[in-house]
Amino acid sequence: MIALNGGLCAAAVDALPSAIAKALDDGRRHVVLDLHEVRDADADGLWVLSAAMRAAIRRGGRLSAVGLRPALRPQVEPLVADGLSLHPTVRSAVADPAKPKAPR
Repeated sequence: MIALNGGLCAAAVDALPSAIAKALDDGRRHVVLDLHEVRDADADGLWVLSAAMRAAIRRGGRLSAVGLRPALRPQVEPLVADGLSLHPTVRSAVADPAKPKAPR
């Protein structure tokens, strides 16, 4: 699991792609992002998240997010169509048997 906090902006999530790549390199196929402490998001941060998610999918992995604040859901929801799974808890994310989407 990768915990994010503060804002979901490019500067704050700059290390996200490499953290996801490391998890995949370590043999994990399902990476869970803990968004409980994320207070806001901007277009640049969402783009970084989207690019990291697409890279994970191309490598046969998948990305789930837990703890998304309701106020941020409209901003993050478009990523669901591209393969991001949203869950209320880590337990539900880990239990989700969904398969990775084919890369676009």
